[in-house]
Amino acid sequence: MKEYPDVNPLGLVFVDNLIYLIASLKEYGNPLQFLLHRMESVALLEKDVSAPDNFTLQGYIQSGEFSYQLGSETIHLKALFAREAAAYLQETPLPGMLSLSDYDDDCVLLEAETADSRQLRWWLRGFGDDVEVLEPAVLREEFAEMAKNLAEIYGG
Repeated sequence: MKEYPDVNPLGLVFVDNLIYLIASLKEYGNPLQFLLHRMESVALLEKDVSAPDNFTLQGYIQSGEFSYQLGSETIHLKALFAREAAAYLQETPLPGMLSLSDYDDDCVLLEAETADSRQLRWWLRGFGDDVEVLEPAVLREEFAEMAKNLAEIYGG
């Protein structure tokens, strides 16, 4: 069990079903992420919290700390969503979303300039067969390969 003597809490972030404590430690300059469910005990210290200069929790999240970026480049994402699934996009838009427009009677076209990340892939996979990645070609090929593998697993 690892112990940290002085943890400066900066905020809580909920990602999927996990709760992260964002905190700074004296020995590290950058804020760190701690999964709350891994903590066994805490003790309140009678000290002021010291945050890194210009730190904001919103800025920390928007910098991509929870998206697990695969590179520093953004990608131009084009994806077709089943109209029912696209209703979700109105309520919780994808960061970097440029447009959401009618494609045909059944589908809506999403275009976004967004980070190329593992989080993006998890998010897209969550829509199952209600999404078709059109661009970038590399991401489309990745999803086509995944669909082929799933078809083999399920005997299709």
